[in-house]
Amino acid sequence: LSSMNLPAEDAAVWCVGESAKVKPDDAPQEKNLLWDGAAKTVRIGSARNEYSAFQIAIRAAKDALTGVTVEAAALKGPGGAEIPLANIELFRAHYLNVKVSSRGDEKNLIPHCTTGEHSTQMVPFSAKKYGAPFDIGAARNQPVWVDVYVPEDAKPGVYKGAFAVKAGAVVLGALNVELTVWNFTLPNETHFRTYLYTGPENLRWGHHLGDDWQSEKFLALEDRYFQMAHQHRVNFHTSGA
Repeated sequence: LSSMNLPAEDAAVWCVGESAKVKPDDAPQEKNLLWDGAAKTVRIGSARNEYSAFQIAIRAAKDALTGVTVEAAALKGPGGAEIPLANIELFRAHYLNVKVSSRGDEKNLIPHCTTGEHSTQMVPFSAKKYGAPFDIGAARNQPVWVDVYVPEDAKPGVYKGAFAVKAGAVVLGALNVELTVWNFTLPNETHFRTYLYTGPENLRWGHHLGDDWQSEKFLALEDRYFQMAHQHRVNFHTSGA
């Protein structure tokens, strides 16, 4: 079945929050805390100088989907204000097949940590491998992470835009995005201390750098990760610790 002849009922599109894990076989949702399926609208909120996020879940029905992508749009706000498209980043959630669940030892399994496929890595749409467009197997879901940065000078109020989910030239679903910008600004400094282990060996392994962890190339790469973490108010473990 070619994407040009794809019937609309062969795909489902809905949204969930940033803390949800969409599994490959989850059923589509008509309504949740931020998604109104009847109005095809997702509603999120943000302070200024903050990232706000949500996920778009796309499900193929009886036939696989090919050439799938999401087309975002700028969000228009009060008095001609705008959250530009450059402030909106899209990521394809990559499923990691967990074969051994997390556990204290062989007999003490950690509750709610299960085997099977879990959406884990977030691959930028622009990535040459595993980015967009992508395929979705029959009767499977594919989540897309949407990151929206609200600048420090954004006017408070409601911003609106329309996103389209496509398979080739065919629109699988359209959704309205409503972002409420609150009338306060977060500082650049991070006052809430967190700890997320991301040591140099993780970056070397992920980027196929072998034992390189002190070259200018590696340190520049590590710095990019730390900048991303700081933007999202997370503290990484450092290579010098």
